[in-house]
Amino acid sequence: MVDYGIEEQRVTCFLRYHRPDNSGWKKLTTSESYLLLQQKYANYLFVSKTRDTIIHGVHLDWIDEHRSAQEGVELLCNNVAMRSVRQSAAEAVDYLISHGIQSGQLGLSGSLLIGADT
Repeated sequence: MVDYGIEEQRVTCFLRYHRPDNSGWKKLTTSESYLLLQQKYANYLFVSKTRDTIIHGVHLDWIDEHRSAQEGVELLCNNVAMRSVRQSAAEAVDYLISHGIQSGQLGLSGSLLIGADT
């Protein structure tokens, strides 16, 4: 999930990863994610008054763990046993830092943040 803010005691977000079994995370398309939420997890959809549409949202009381995008960069740069996509991302981060971007201004989300990259 990527955090966009809080509305009606929910973290507004976009839920795209699903673990259908113990084989790992699967990234869903936008359509697949809305369909799955509608069919099995409707409590993660709500009508946003500020956006005037149905969006994904996780109630604050339901959050067990929070991973920040900035922490994702730190983990990426400190991981010595990286797969090729992680290595490429680490090199990109190193490049940005070497050109003056502060590491605290960088973030990492999606499959790399949760370790679901393949």
